Amino acid sequence: MPRLLDTNSRTDELAHALAQLIGEDGLEAPSSRRVAARVGLSIGTLAHHYESRTRLLRVLSFRIGLALLDEITPEIRTIGAAAMLRTDDEGRLLTRAWLGAVELGRSSEDVGYSVADIIQRERSCLIGASDHLVRDPVTLEALHALVHGLRAATCRKVDPLDVETAREILGSGMREAQRTASAAALPAASRRAVTIASGSSAE
Repeated sequence: MPRLLDTNSRTDELAHALAQLIGEDGLEAPSSRRVAARVGLSIGTLAHHYESRTRLLRVLSFRIGLALLDEITPEIRTIGAAAMLRTDDEGRLLTRAWLGAVELGRSSEDVGYSVADIIQRERSCLIGASDHLVRDPVTLEALHALVHGLRAATCRKVDPLDVETAREILGSGMREAQRTASAAALPAASRRAVTIASGSSAE
């Protein structure tokens, strides 16, 4: 018999079900009926609490992104940007589901807003991983695109890229971005030092 939905405790369970289904069947989001069946809910109960498939997918995409961030954030402090490429089974399942949510966000504006929120948080992770050196929007966009591409490559069903190799590629990209940021900051810092030494307030 289907369970009644307690939205405070079932949303994460539903998000996990969606992640599993995307992991099993690919990037196309499964039907609400399949998501409901996976957690033992009736489609009527699901519809009552989430109103539409679009709203369900928006909420669950956001939860999937948050779950992935929850895995990444503690490790950013110890291993840097490499934490964004998961080696554990649960992390790879969430990564595959997140890639599905990002793809869905390309065609659904509602889901797109949820995806954009998580992407901004991921970019903050990249800033933290660079010791706050890399803040230029173009560089952050390039690094995030690199992360996304490496995630896709490591999650391929056929001939996936080895995660450790992917982490080395990302590390190389991060080091280059940090070198560029440091080089760009140096002339400005030098100008300020000269200004202070000369006693001038003009820069």
